[in-house]
Amino acid sequence: MHSGDSGTQSGETRRAARPGARLALAAVCLVLAGCEALLPSSQSATERRWKSFDEALASFDSVEVGTTRAAELDALGFNPFSNPNAVVLNHADLLVRFAVVGGNENEFLDPAVRTCLALRQRCRAFELDHRDIRRQRVGSFWLDFLNFRRNTDITGWRFKALLVIQDELVVYKLWSGQPDIRELERVHNPLGPLQGLGEATVRYQFEPR
Repeated sequence: MHSGDSGTQSGETRRAARPGARLALAAVCLVLAGCEALLPSSQSATERRWKSFDEALASFDSVEVGTTRAAELDALGFNPFSNPNAVVLNHADLLVRFAVVGGNENEFLDPAVRTCLALRQRCRAFELDHRDIRRQRVGSFWLDFLNFRRNTDITGWRFKALLVIQDELVVYKLWSGQPDIRELERVHNPLGPLQGLGEATVRYQFEPR
């Protein structure tokens, strides 16, 4: 009698445990299936005045040398007093930017720049450095989680502009940048989570008290 009851209870216990085991198995499968989605990502971007490189370049192209005034640069996004990604360069800063050291080297400068620099305090510039960089870790979640291998996709764009201003009038402009940044950063640690453990110990032992 007791033996039969015991067998019945064991069977009922196994049946009761099956839903929990199935749920646990399903959770593991979901985690394994979406492991790559669990990898971290980050974005390094300045204030998003423009959504793309082409938008930034279009704003730059709308600046007309000899026509656009410094007050109009605010609406275009190049005024450092309203755009934290832009800075003001004074006469001394411009001498460094253009590496003006005297002699015949000045002949390679644009005539408008030479004239502006000769006016000293009446010459300044606005310099912009706008970037939008995204970093997304890709590959095996477990190799990444255990620090064996970390692959990072780096994408984005960067736009830089220089506007030389003489007496509140834009007399020269120049741009540079990277329209399409695509890089793959690879870090391989053969020891996984133990990588750098010895280095950390050495640093700790010699750390001043």
